[in-house]
Amino acid sequence: MQTSNENIYALGDCLAKALTKRQGATITGCGPQFTHNSDVQARSVYKNAFMGEKIDRTKNLLPYTTYTDPEMSHVGLFAKECHEQKIEFDTWTKFYERLDRAHCEGKTGMLKILTKKGTDEILGATAVGGPAGELIMTLTTGMHNGLGLSAIGASVYPYPSWSEGIKHLADQYNRT
Repeated sequence: MQTSNENIYALGDCLAKALTKRQGATITGCGPQFTHNSDVQARSVYKNAFMGEKIDRTKNLLPYTTYTDPEMSHVGLFAKECHEQKIEFDTWTKFYERLDRAHCEGKTGMLKILTKKGTDEILGATAVGGPAGELIMTLTTGMHNGLGLSAIGASVYPYPSWSEGIKHLADQYNRT
């Protein structure tokens, strides 16, 4: 995030526009204009400028949530991007109609996880409905730390909870 002037660093929305213009496309972790993205950039700029570290945050795993009703959240790749990049993948879907916590609250929606074909490596995830922004963080943390769907699902999940949907998807994967 250091500019062409070694004493000047950029972050936030100005960086998004500069990268989009220069690269022709938004770089994950730099381009999207989200407050949480600017926060991680600011932390990197501080460490780079004042601590002498050289942290590259241009390829951060950046989750995002749209706070509507229903709430929508995503992290990683979409199926379309996997197709464009010729990445083979499996899709695991949990509809909230079959999730007891959603039943209790009278909510609908779904959770979808894409894994690399034949493995539990998570490529992307989408949640719609319920606390989608909170659910996506379990998967973002797993992806950030290199945990596959099986490892994430191996935790004990409270019953009934929204996050139990992730456990159900791990169970689906483990039955294959």
